[in-house]
Amino acid sequence: MFNTLKSIWSDTRNVSKRRWWWLDFKTPLTRDSALGTLRGIGAAFYGLAIFQLVITLVVFNALGGNWGFFLDVVLFLALGYCIRNFQSRGGSVAAVLYGVVTLLITFDNLIKQFSGGKTSGGTIVLALMVLIYSAQAVRASFAYHRMSDSRLNIRNVIIKNLLALIYAACSGFAFLVVVAALRLNAGMVSQETLGTLLLLAVLTPVGLTYRGWLPFTSNRPFVIYPVDSTMDGGRPAVS
Repeated sequence: MFNTLKSIWSDTRNVSKRRWWWLDFKTPLTRDSALGTLRGIGAAFYGLAIFQLVITLVVFNALGGNWGFFLDVVLFLALGYCIRNFQSRGGSVAAVLYGVVTLLITFDNLIKQFSGGKTSGGTIVLALMVLIYSAQAVRASFAYHRMSDSRLNIRNVIIKNLLALIYAACSGFAFLVVVAALRLNAGMVSQETLGTLLLLAVLTPVGLTYRGWLPFTSNRPFVIYPVDSTMDGGRPAVS
């Protein structure tokens, strides 16, 4: 555990040397530098998750409990894990989309607060950091796979996505059955809390499917590397 935390801290320091605070599309990337950038950005997303968790706990306590605020923390952890451990191009693109949506929602909230006589721009910094990290992750992930001569395994992509859809549907249905069996209603639990828990119930098996921890999902990498390609840790990456 200590070695893992030490590795994450080292990756964060390495990415800080690569001017993580600004978009750098001019410096040429090698395979090793692209891998280092991805590991650093993934570690940085872990840092964002911790920062968001602190804010979430404060808001959660102030508003009397709304589990919806914990969703961002889970997403940061998931995106960081995919980018750092699997050099995922799909995870990098998803992070960009998430950053764009977050920024748009933040601006919309600011406009509403300004019209009501209140302004707050604290989350803009967080949204911009997500965009900067994810944009560099997209560049580094595509460069890494291009220089690794990897190719997409279409068959595995289709099978794994279908399995993820099936497991997510089953998990979501099971959650609704439990809610109905316990007779939970809006008077006992807020709709936002139920909605967030349902979303987590659906997303969790998706993540476990891509990780290969559910039945029929192991040994199905999205990316195939040449025989002479040396992967970090000997583990194939998820595209």
